Amino acid sequence: MKVIENQAMKDEERMEIQELHLKELEAASEKYPEKEDKYEEESKLLSEKLKDTETRTEFAERTVAKLEKTINDLEEKFAQTEEENVGLHQTLDQTLNNLTLYNPKRKSLVPTETPVSSFLPCKKLLLLLHLRFAGNVKPIMNT
Repeated sequence: MKVIENQAMKDEERMEIQELHLKELEAASEKYPEKEDKYEEESKLLSEKLKDTETRTEFAERTVAKLEKTINDLEEKFAQTEEENVGLHQTLDQTLNNLTLYNPKRKSLVPTETPVSSFLPCKKLLLLLHLRFAGNVKPIMNT
């Protein structure tokens, strides 16, 4: 009989322990729905942020593509303008070298073989014209 009583007491202790454990699990399970709701809400917020970020990324990528195209167009236009500028410089230099100008030292017209730099009265004007076409000086005024 003592054995049965001991066995019954042990079973009772196990039941009490299991009841405590069950109560702990029930208390924990009450907290989980709250946590689950919280995590679902956080998941929704993060999903919305992700969509916003993806939208902004797509817009930024389109903007970058447009800007890269604009840069390429401007670089091409710049190269073309540089070529035109070189052509204008060559034309101007050739025209200035072909001019027949008055040389005050000889009191005569100077042949085209004479370097342009020997024309002292015209030197300043030629230099200003050359610089003006090179884009280094503002329009000539009162000179």
